[in-house]
Amino acid sequence: MSNGRYPSMRVFTVFVLCPLLTGFVVGIVALIVTIFHLVSNPRLLGEVRGAESMLVLVMAPLMAELVFIIPFSVFGFFVVVQKVRKTASALRAISIIGGSVASLWGLLIILVINGGGQKTYISGYGFLLVAVFFVAMLFTGFSAYFVLPEKNTISVLERLKDKP
Repeated sequence: MSNGRYPSMRVFTVFVLCPLLTGFVVGIVALIVTIFHLVSNPRLLGEVRGAESMLVLVMAPLMAELVFIIPFSVFGFFVVVQKVRKTASALRAISIIGGSVASLWGLLIILVINGGGQKTYISGYGFLLVAVFFVAMLFTGFSAYFVLPEKNTISVLERLKDKP
């Protein structure tokens, strides 16, 4: 893979679908938290139905993809255009940039939804934005680790020797 063409389509697709995987994991966590709430507070057992609880496994990934498809499409396009290779510094940068993109997009959504001409206080959303940053940072880092091609280690002289 290090000597061939850059896998543009694969890299772009993985970064665009990164919110889908993130939403699936967040959906599993939300389902587990809901089950713990039901076990700890038995009065809620009549309020929550099983099918509605399990629907979070489908809806969380779809909503995450719907909400974050625009910024992660731009982010994936940026990674493909730059032809980023798998190095330690590139993985760190992609993780931090991915987390920043997700949290800034989340902040923009909060401002648009709650703005409406009024003063919007974002202090109540601080924990949510920090959580979005770290979760997106984790998943974009893993995605970059598994999809980016290795750094090209062949020197220019070795390439020239191989050409007829």
